[in-house]
Amino acid sequence: MIGLHTINEAFDAFKTAKPEMVALVTVQCDRALQPRDVSLLTKSERPQERNGRKKQIVGMVQRLSNSPRMMFDPLYLARIDGALYVVDGHTRLDAYRKAGRTHARAVIVPMSREVAVMVSKIVNTTPRARELQTRMTNEAWWAVLWQLSDNGRSDPGRVARTIAERFGVNKDRPTAACKWLRNGWVDPEAFPPEQRDPDSGRPFYSAVALAMHRRFAGEVTHSEDDATRNLATALERFATQYIKVATKYTGRQRYRARMLALDRIGQQTDAAEMLQFLGECEGAAGMPDEAAPF
Repeated sequence: MIGLHTINEAFDAFKTAKPEMVALVTVQCDRALQPRDVSLLTKSERPQERNGRKKQIVGMVQRLSNSPRMMFDPLYLARIDGALYVVDGHTRLDAYRKAGRTHARAVIVPMSREVAVMVSKIVNTTPRARELQTRMTNEAWWAVLWQLSDNGRSDPGRVARTIAERFGVNKDRPTAACKWLRNGWVDPEAFPPEQRDPDSGRPFYSAVALAMHRRFAGEVTHSEDDATRNLATALERFATQYIKVATKYTGRQRYRARMLALDRIGQQTDAAEMLQFLGECEGAAGMPDEAAPF
């Protein structure tokens, strides 16, 4: 287990280290040090991410070809057991190689792989990097919070606001996540392998958020009549889908989503109760209540 102070120290070391020329053939990549993982996105979001990266690389290669002496911002490299791994600059590295460059500017900081993984989550949410999509950002700050809780085994402490500020997210989500960890509600073994990070075993934030509002919705007992059971099942299924898509909504969009929800479920339950149910599901998923009729 490593603390937030250690992670911040390693991150700050990159900003103060002196750049040097590095042979690109010596630079390696580790998937765990790349939070821009396309597999975290929905199928509809993946083409946008791939096309954005491809377009960025094409533009970089063109600039490098037009100016043989030109170089981009230094790569951030971690020296781990004598080898160099990219912590920030995967896209730049690909562009250098495609342009036929053999050397590039880089700053090198010795650290453990565990620390390097955490630093990679932070650095990719700074202006140095192309903006992460929402799902990627959530998984990045969740990875740091998971580390601070000793893989879900202990209270992470009062770090929600610090994490929110560092990653540029609303503090409601880290606050809710801290509550889940503090109460011991997140058991990584309860999640199937496809819902966990293959490197660390950490359950993905998206899977945990869904599990939390399923926990909030509760289980239906067999003593209830068929109509009640069917309604409860429909509400739980709907809540899962609603939270899954509503994380991308704010303001008017989420209000419209709620109205559509009422049209869909309205004949089976009271409108006010349904709105309260959705609000409570959002709270359980750590989403800010920004819905308003404007």
